[in-house]
Amino acid sequence: MNKTFLNVVLIILAMIGGKLFSQHFITATQYKTFTSDLGGYSVLIPTDTESKVETINILSGSITGDAQSAIDYNLGIKFSVHHFKMPAFLMSSANPDKVLKTMSDDFISWANGTILSDQKTEFRSFPGRECSVKKSDGKTVKMKVFMVRDKIYQMIVYCKSADSGNKRIGQFFDSFNLTKI
Repeated sequence: MNKTFLNVVLIILAMIGGKLFSQHFITATQYKTFTSDLGGYSVLIPTDTESKVETINILSGSITGDAQSAIDYNLGIKFSVHHFKMPAFLMSSANPDKVLKTMSDDFISWANGTILSDQKTEFRSFPGRECSVKKSDGKTVKMKVFMVRDKIYQMIVYCKSADSGNKRIGQFFDSFNLTKI
């Protein structure tokens, strides 16, 4: 093989490798533990978070909560956490399993796809549900929701179906912690 040709190939490979290597480190998404003082929770999430206050109207008034969302652009995964404090009069008569099943059913209906899973779970002995839906666009949406006394916490991940087992998704769900109860 011609020595000049081999040198050119090696230079091109080095340039491509250097470009890929530098792009990974220049654009790598950083994660941090985000703590919500209002929600009393912490979670590992990409550093560039968007916060918003959400209000939901119910028969007896409104419920206000907060939401955090962030996208890992390299992986194409969106993470979000929603927190709502429910009025005491609603929680005193609420059946946690029915409330959580209704939330799961509503989520599945909203996702409008094929149900991959829908089951009961718990977080520190607090009741919860988790479900996963494969959408027709090739994306998967996963949700975990917990009821902790008068608060509801909902975690959602939106990703390509092929990435639904990505370790970052597991780290996100596993990192959820209550900072005050």
